[in-house]
Amino acid sequence: MKRSIAQWPLYALSLCLAVSGCRIEREVKLSPVLESDLAGHMIEDPLSDVPGQGNTHAGASYDSWAPDQLRIMTFNVRFLLGSADEAQRLIDKGLYGLDDKRDEAQIEKQHNELADAIAHHQPDVVCLQEVINEEALNRLVKALDYKEAYYEPHFVNSGSTYLEQDVVFLTKLSPDKTSDERVYRPQDPSKAAVLELEFQGQKLAFLGIHLLARPDDRSRKVRREQEAAELAEVLLALKAQGRSPIILGDFNDWDRETPDTDLGASPISNVFEIIKDFDNEIEGPELFNAAEYIENLDQRYTHIYRGSRTMLDHILLPLSLRTKVSSAFIEHRSQNISDHRPVLVDLQF
Repeated sequence: MKRSIAQWPLYALSLCLAVSGCRIEREVKLSPVLESDLAGHMIEDPLSDVPGQGNTHAGASYDSWAPDQLRIMTFNVRFLLGSADEAQRLIDKGLYGLDDKRDEAQIEKQHNELADAIAHHQPDVVCLQEVINEEALNRLVKALDYKEAYYEPHFVNSGSTYLEQDVVFLTKLSPDKTSDERVYRPQDPSKAAVLELEFQGQKLAFLGIHLLARPDDRSRKVRREQEAAELAEVLLALKAQGRSPIILGDFNDWDRETPDTDLGASPISNVFEIIKDFDNEIEGPELFNAAEYIENLDQRYTHIYRGSRTMLDHILLPLSLRTKVSSAFIEHRSQNISDHRPVLVDLQF
């Protein structure tokens, strides 16, 4: 259930509101975070072509309050924690890559930078991977509140007992924008979550995922394709319920039909073929990769994988939404949040 206006911070209520019947319309919208606001957080971008100069492509202009536009964002945020104690507990379990999160100040910095990025882009639906428990998600929501970017958290435990990484959603608190949100975990696979909502009379279902890593490891090929087959079953069930399924997140794989920056990236599995063509009763695939709309191949990367700029994070949309895509881009701004980059798609209804 969405937070009511009464639950918003007091400074949020200073916005000029015009009330007509039971509908609330905003006469002003929140100002996007300026590039200068982020300057204090920037470091040299390891993904930048020019040392010290990150790619700051911010995508097409977007009115987050427009009732007929929907912006979607997916981002692997690399171990978003609720506290330094959590970092130490995971390190004690044998997890690596957490040494920079032993310090509370570093965790706070990650939350603030992530909140900056979300506030800058104002997505209506956000899917995050590698969030460690509900405490971490709620801490992020508070950081967003301070930046006057108001979001409803949607959490479900992924069931990942070792890495403890959850796939979570945020939806923008915009009156009359989306409705009837509910989140749940599919039975299989682990590290997946479904967010159902309605927008412009359409029933949408977002399947957020984080698939098994190492796409070039042949010992993992069968298991990764099994995960894809499980996801195909979820997509088929969502379609049977009359919902338009959108699958997004960290696929940890390359889409051979949608080349990325590294033209040499060669998938060894059929993960994308299985997921895109989830309904065997229909000829041809039911989903397409929104990255098709990123015309510049130099921009099609979300991660540096073994020295190559490659795209492991994707948003797949149903064919019925192909004519609704108005923009797709990857944010390459310099940041300390993650070793991944967020993917964003704008839909115009």
